[in-house]
Amino acid sequence: MIRTRGFASFHELYDKSTDLSMQRAFWAVYGKTLRELEQDWLGYLKGRTFTAQEIFDYAQRARFYGRYDEHLALLRQAVAVAGRVVPEYHLALGQAQAQLGLWDSAATTFRQLLELAPANPTYQWSRAEALWAAGDTLGAVSAYEWSRYLDADDPRPFLRLGDWQYRQRRIDSAAALWRHGLKLAKGPRTTIEFMLRLGRYERGRRRGADTARALFAQAWRQAEEMIDTSPGNPEPWMMAGEAMLGLDSVGAALERFQAAAYYAQDPFDAGRIACDIGFCYDRMGRRMEAVQQYESVLASLATDADKHTARYYVNNVFR
Repeated sequence: MIRTRGFASFHELYDKSTDLSMQRAFWAVYGKTLRELEQDWLGYLKGRTFTAQEIFDYAQRARFYGRYDEHLALLRQAVAVAGRVVPEYHLALGQAQAQLGLWDSAATTFRQLLELAPANPTYQWSRAEALWAAGDTLGAVSAYEWSRYLDADDPRPFLRLGDWQYRQRRIDSAAALWRHGLKLAKGPRTTIEFMLRLGRYERGRRRGADTARALFAQAWRQAEEMIDTSPGNPEPWMMAGEAMLGLDSVGAALERFQAAAYYAQDPFDAGRIACDIGFCYDRMGRRMEAVQQYESVLASLATDADKHTARYYVNNVFR
């Protein structure tokens, strides 16, 4: 077996060998070019049978390098080789399917996990999220209710159940669920999500403007603290941008959404951020730049909800 001396794969060798000195070094060690070494490596791979765990490990490496289609294909192969439901493999498979917008497939994968462990709240929550994204709202709501039953201290079901109530125009019921979830929230991410929703709710009330500003300001401060500790994570940048929009600081919001776009790797995050940037451009009167952002969403791997927003703007608002 060819040793790569600490490198994960020959893809990584190529990534780190852009100058001639590196090429000469490998020639001196192995007596072959990197291209010849890669051909030997591929021949070795074809000549042996891999275990499910080895395939799973290769899948994780593919994900690390942003090769999401390869990641999904390898996970499917790992599951097939295993020949049974292995929670670690199936959970990763469902998450990979969701990442590429295969929501129905993801929901099926998580259902298979629930058949193995029906009382697992993580599996129930993951299935609920997939059903929600797939547009099966009633199925998702039922799954969220089960998730809440399985773990009464988990705030996340209250987030989505509140969203559903809000969609039904039962905004006071939605706010009650969000307030309860906020009491349960422990980490800053979930806390900020609840604050942003409650801020929008209070802003719509006759005397809620001051409360709304206080909620948005607190959400912004917590998001900025997250940015300080993890500047390469796009999520706190996105939440900080939403909080700044709530405070009517559109220029500051745009800067944060642009930073989020710079760091985003997940294609669905990129679609959502492009919608947010387009919204900011529209608020600033920069309509051509807004429509360019929305058109990029329509041409990308984005969620159906983001594409619906983009399509509505391009077809109705802009024209």
